[in-house]
Amino acid sequence: MGGCVSISVSCDQTLSHVGRCLTDKASYIRKLQENVETLQTATQELKDLSDDLLTRVSLEEEKGRRRLATVQRWLSNVETMESQVNELLLASGTTEVSRSLRSRFDYGKKVFKKIEEVKSLKSRADFKVMSERVPRSKAEERLIHPVVGTKAMAEKVRSSLMEDEVGTLGLYGMGGVGKTTLLSQINNSFVHTENDFDVVIWVVVSKDQKTESIQETILRRLGRYGEEWKHLKEDEKALEIKQMLKGKRYMLLLDDIWSKVDIQRIGVPSPTRMNRCKVVFTTRSKEVCSEMRVDVEMEVKCLASDEAWELFRMRVGDVTLESHPDIPEVARIIAQKCYGLPLALNVIGETMSSRKTIQEWSHAQNVLTSFAADFSCTLVRACLLMEYEHTEFLKMHDMVREMALWITADIGKNKDSFVVKTGSKLSHVPEVEDWSVVQKMSLMGNEIEKIHAGPYGTEKLVTLFLQNNKLVSISERFFQWMTELKVLDLSSNESLTELPADISKLVALQYLNLSSTGIEVLPFGTNAI
Repeated sequence: MGGCVSISVSCDQTLSHVGRCLTDKASYIRKLQENVETLQTATQELKDLSDDLLTRVSLEEEKGRRRLATVQRWLSNVETMESQVNELLLASGTTEVSRSLRSRFDYGKKVFKKIEEVKSLKSRADFKVMSERVPRSKAEERLIHPVVGTKAMAEKVRSSLMEDEVGTLGLYGMGGVGKTTLLSQINNSFVHTENDFDVVIWVVVSKDQKTESIQETILRRLGRYGEEWKHLKEDEKALEIKQMLKGKRYMLLLDDIWSKVDIQRIGVPSPTRMNRCKVVFTTRSKEVCSEMRVDVEMEVKCLASDEAWELFRMRVGDVTLESHPDIPEVARIIAQKCYGLPLALNVIGETMSSRKTIQEWSHAQNVLTSFAADFSCTLVRACLLMEYEHTEFLKMHDMVREMALWITADIGKNKDSFVVKTGSKLSHVPEVEDWSVVQKMSLMGNEIEKIHAGPYGTEKLVTLFLQNNKLVSISERFFQWMTELKVLDLSSNESLTELPADISKLVALQYLNLSSTGIEVLPFGTNAI
C-alpha cells in the first residue's frame, strides 16, 4: 500500500514539472511581444546606469585617480550586452522568425534568456568604490633641451640639499641665465635616482604669485584636486595640503618667484632638520633670498666663453657652420656678443641655424653691433619680438627685454643707467639712488597723475617715457636739469592739458610725442627747442 502511495506522489510531481515546463515554453510564444518590450526597457535602464557610472568615473579620473578593473569589466560587459540585444531585436521582424511556431519559440527563448542576463548585469551595477589612487612617481620628469656648462652647478645644488642643515635653498640670477633649466635638472635627478623623498612638487609661481594658483598646483600634484576643491577658501585648502603632507618628506621646487612666498600660508609645513623636507626656488632678485630666509643662496652666472661657444655651436649646427669657410670666425664673434647669456645664445643660435651664406652672418654681426630698425622682422621670426594683437605694434617678452637691457648696459656693469618700471602701478616717479648715472627711464603704463619738482642731477638723462599714465599736471621745475634729454614721450595722457614753461630748457630734445593728450597750445619758447 505504501509503495502505491509513493508511486502516486512521484507521478504527480513529474506531471506537475512537465506542466510547468510546457507552460513556460508556451509563454515564449504567447508573451513574445511583451518580452521584447521588457527587454528593450531593461536594456535602456542598463544603458542609463552605464552612462551615469561612466560620468562619475570620468570625474574621478580628472582628479588623477584610476578606475577599478571591476568597473571597467562591467562597462565592457554592458557594451557587449547592448550590441547583442540590438542584434537580437533587429531579428524580430524577419520572416525567418515569424514563419513557424518553432522559429518563434526559439526566438522567444532567446529573448527571455537575454532579459535574465540584462537583469543580472543591472544587479551588479552598485559600485560603492569606483576608482583608486594612482601610485605616483616621486618626481615628474620635465622636458629640457640639452644643456652645457650646468652639470657642476647642478651637482653642487644637489650636494647641498643632501645636508641636514639645509632646508631652504635659493638660486638667483638675471632672466635668461638658466635658472629654470638648472631647477629642472634638479627635479629630473630625483626621477632617475634612488632617494628618500616621498614627493617632489614643481610649481611655476611667476610675477602674479597668487596663493590660490600655487595651492591648486600642489593639490593636483598630490592627486587631490577636483570640482569640490574649487569652492574651498584659501585657509581650508591650506589645511588640506597640510594634512596631505603630514608625515611625508617633500621637496618643493618654486620656479620664478618675485617676492617672498609664505609656504605656511599655502599649507606646506616648514622644512626642518627633523622632517628633512626641502624648498628650492629661483628668483631674479638676491633680496628675495633674504626675504625667504634661505639656508643657502647660490648665484646662477653666465657661461664661460668655452661653454658659451659650445652651446651656440649646438644651436647653430655643424652643417650651417661648415657651409662657408668664413662662417665659424664670424660665429665666434657673434657668440662673444651674447656674453655667455644662455637665452641670447639659444635664440640667436637657432635664428642663425638657417643662415648659410657669409653675407647673412656678416649682416647679423653688424646688426648686433648697431641695432637696425629693419631687423624687426628677423626678431619676430626669432621670437625676440612678438606681434601684438594684429596691429602694427610689436611687444617684447620681459626676459628678452631684461637681456637687451643687460647687454646694452655693458653686460650689467652699468645697470643703474637704466630705470625701467613699466606697468608697475606706480602712482609717482620712483626714488632713484643716484640720478647722476641714469641715462634712460621708462615709466609707461603706470598710474601717475602728478609729477612734482624734478630731481637734481638728471643731466645725463637722454630718454624719458611717460606715455599711458594718468597725468594731469607736471611741475614747473621738473625738466630744469634735463639738459641732455633727447626723447620725451607723453602720449596717451588724455587729462594732460598743458606743459610747464621749463620744457623750453630741453635744448637737446629731438623727439616729442604729445599724441592723445589734451594739449592744444605749447608754452612760449618751445619753438627754440
